[in-house]
Parts: sequence; structure tokens; C-alpha cells
Amino acid sequence: MNFLEIKAKIDEMIEAAKNGRSAITVADRFFDDDMLSLQNDSEYDQLCNLLKQDNYLQQIAMLSAEVNAFPDFFNQVRSRLLVRIQEEDDAAEAEAADD
Repeated sequence: MNFLEIKAKIDEMIEAAKNGRSAITVADRFFDDDMLSLQNDSEYDQLCNLLKQDNYLQQIAMLSAEVNAFPDFFNQVRSRLLVRIQEEDDAAEAEAADD
């Protein structure tokens, strides 16, 4: 996922926040439609690392300052994505243990 694609996704999330959409729904859709369809593991890992950073909001606000108008929404998106990442990691570990 390149810079322009990430910026476009953040802009979509800003619109969702403006329209009162659920942060959980937005996060789940992003995870299912975008994160799980990344072409290589390094892109997935880079997004995971961004989400795990304490300054996550400041990082994505560099792509769009409007993020700062919806900190609760973006923190909820982050929290949900971290849950989904952990679930995916756990499932991958369980599958590897079964092999």
C-alpha cells in the first residue's frame, strides 16, 4: 500500500467519522478489505508497526490534518485494528502448531 493509497483510506475514514459511522465497522472493513489483501507481509507489518506506535495519531495526521478533529474515532479504529491483528496472529500461530 503506497502513500497515496494510505492517504485515500485515511480520507475515507475522515468522511466516515464526519457521517457518524461506527469506528468498529470502519476498522473491520479496512482490515478485511485492505490489510488482509496486501500483496506482501512487509506492507502488513509496516501498517501493524504504525498502529502500535504511541504517536499513531500524529503520524496519520501528517497525511491529513483533519484526523485531529476526530481523535476518539481514530483511537477506536486503532484499538479495533490491534484486536484484529492479534486475532490474526493467534490464528496463524495455531495453524502453524497444527502443521
